[in-house]
Amino acid sequence: STPKPSSAASDVYKRQDSYYPVLSGVLDKSEETKYIKQTLEKFYVSDLGIKCVSDQPWVTVAETCEFVIALMKVDEKDLAKKLLTDVIQISDENMIPYMGWQYREKIFWPEEQPNWTAGAEILAFDAVYKYSTASEIFLAN
Repeated sequence: STPKPSSAASDVYKRQDSYYPVLSGVLDKSEETKYIKQTLEKFYVSDLGIKCVSDQPWVTVAETCEFVIALMKVDEKDLAKKLLTDVIQISDENMIPYMGWQYREKIFWPEEQPNWTAGAEILAFDAVYKYSTASEIFLAN
């Protein structure tokens, strides 16, 4: 029998479930709005970004950037820009993003700077500011 995921693992999937369907392009406009609202209500921390796990005090750069792309897909450009402005604060002096920020302890956490986090940030900035010819990769149906 397959083991059941822990509560924390379950939440991780729910976080992605809250905006990945928007990125996929399979939803109609009202469903997209519902998923965006759900993400904002459950995972958004004002002026910081999107939490990885709803009941834990940390936001992550990659999840925030993925959500920024979802916001662009539903024409929420102002909010997408705000989240990008917020999340770039979770970077070192060379603007290399850390994985996340633990906001109760006020520390980068985990204190890692994986390339996939930087990649998500690059994709989000491109989706918002149209730096490359690939900027529509997640936005065009």
